[in-house]
Amino acid sequence: MMTDIEYKQKKAALIEKHQKELEELSKEYAFANAKAKIGDWVTDHFHSIRVEKMSYTMGYIDEMPQAVYIGTTCKKDGTESKRFDPNDKSYNSNIIAVNGKPVKK
Repeated sequence: MMTDIEYKQKKAALIEKHQKELEELSKEYAFANAKAKIGDWVTDHFHSIRVEKMSYTMGYIDEMPQAVYIGTTCKKDGTESKRFDPNDKSYNSNIIAVNGKPVKK
C-alpha cells in the first residue's frame, strides 16, 4: 500500500527529474542552433558585442529555445565602444552578422 504522502513525494521527484531533462534539451537545442561561439563578435539590430559567455532562453514568439550571447559592447569594427558594458546581451534571433559577415535569419 502507498500513502498519500508517499505518492506526492514520488510525483514531485518525477516532475523535478522531468523538468531538469527538459532544461537540458532546451540548452542542447539552443547551442546546437547558435550562430556564433565564444570569441566571435556579433551584431544585432541594436549593437555589437564580443561574445565572452553564452546562455540560453526560451523564445517569446515561437517558444523555442535560443542562444543568448553575453559580452563586451564593441563598435562594428570589433574595437571597444565608449558605451562599455561587459554584460551586454544579444539574442540569437536578432543576430544579423557574425565577425562582420551577414548571417541568414
